[in-house]
Amino acid sequence: MRFMAALALGHVDTLVASLSSDDELVRFAAATRLIESDTVAPLGDTIRTAPPDHQVRLLRQIADRAKPALAIREAVYEVARATSERDVRRAAIRQLCHGCPQGEVERLADAAQGEPSSYQAILQTAGLGPESLERLGVYFLDHHVFRADQYGMRDIAKQGRMPAGFVPKHWGARDDKDRIELCRFAGMQLEEYADENLHRFLVGLAFGQDSVPVRATVWSSIYYWYRRLDDRGDGPLRIETESLNRFFGSVGEFVSVFTRFLQDRLLAELLSQSSIYERVSRLIRYSDDGVLQKLAIQPKAALEFADALKAVAHDPRSIFASASSASATWAGLARSRNSARRCAQPSRASKARISIMPASRRWNDSITEVRRIDKQMWGRLQPARTSVPPEDDMHASGRAEAPPQAEACPTFARHSILRTSLIVAQRRHRIDARRPARRHEAGEQTRPKQQRRHRHKRIRVERGNVAHQPRQHSHRRQAACQPQ
Repeated sequence: MRFMAALALGHVDTLVASLSSDDELVRFAAATRLIESDTVAPLGDTIRTAPPDHQVRLLRQIADRAKPALAIREAVYEVARATSERDVRRAAIRQLCHGCPQGEVERLADAAQGEPSSYQAILQTAGLGPESLERLGVYFLDHHVFRADQYGMRDIAKQGRMPAGFVPKHWGARDDKDRIELCRFAGMQLEEYADENLHRFLVGLAFGQDSVPVRATVWSSIYYWYRRLDDRGDGPLRIETESLNRFFGSVGEFVSVFTRFLQDRLLAELLSQSSIYERVSRLIRYSDDGVLQKLAIQPKAALEFADALKAVAHDPRSIFASASSASATWAGLARSRNSARRCAQPSRASKARISIMPASRRWNDSITEVRRIDKQMWGRLQPARTSVPPEDDMHASGRAEAPPQAEACPTFARHSILRTSLIVAQRRHRIDARRPARRHEAGEQTRPKQQRRHRHKRIRVERGNVAHQPRQHSHRRQAACQPQ
């Protein structure tokens, strides 16, 4: 009776005395009422000895207060480390996150024992500062549990939480698996506040010497952010003087970096991924004419770059469409032969041109059919000059008038896929143009509606369901019925 009155009135002394009762339900009821009275200091031993289901309910009730419980903190740590129940551990970590001292971040992470939901509570609820978050990130990396898709990572990627220099600082001593996750987390940070140093660091990694999965993740992270900046997704990374000075320091430094990028033995594997070679091809094709003027004073670097492009183009593993020379790549980069000759030797620049536009991998299965159509159709369509002629015909009979696309893209005239698309489109146009003429020659009876009308009329005549027949039909029927 006394205990019931204490529960109703919230008498603290009576409830604390009831915590030592032999009845498990009495202890649980008393602990629950004490939590409601905001008195949690006497509950340490009760939580330790309670069954798992009672521990979960008591710890959740304490955590719902969203207040620190320093008096029972050690008891909650013991429960989190000793329990084998996942729900108990989650509730304990959630309570420990409230009022967590900045120096206990590693201890708190140890108590989570690799539980993702517990890590989420630490990232979102503990209120850790930048230094503590960096220590937590190092703990995750050391224990190989750093995941960019972990719930709560986007919360610490915001400005003022995890330092922007975390990824560059801890990049060197990590394996490929950790580097991939670091790249993805760096992409989150760029999306939140676009740190310039972190941006330049990722651009350098894109043209670096890491493994293919790592570099592919870097390219994806950068251009995923670019697509959020504008619809085209080009971003500030371009082959332009200002952009190259921003990311590489100078145009000459970019040429050195890009030359090593092209000479990498894993380049073919990297560019075999559709998203990567499309970005690299756009980066090369849509370049600024002023870049070559900067390279005029460094012909050695320009020729090394041209030789690297030639090796890539002649490599059978390469996905570039066609290649027969190296230094003429400058014609595609600058869209100007005069600028190319200033950067390369005349003997090399006069050999042939290189088509920089890469052939899409998804077109490889149909490339044989494309070439067959080109060979059959080009001879018939060449006199009409309706599409861009190939290079051989251009040299032999003069340059034909190019479509508007050729002005925007210098490789348009030399790309067999686009040329075949023009041919197919023209064939479709010619077929559509011939249909009215054929109908006119055959007469109105060739129209489907007229054919159905005559067919239905013929059926009615044969069945005798027509009241009036043309005179010529009745005369022919009478003539057929007369005996010979």
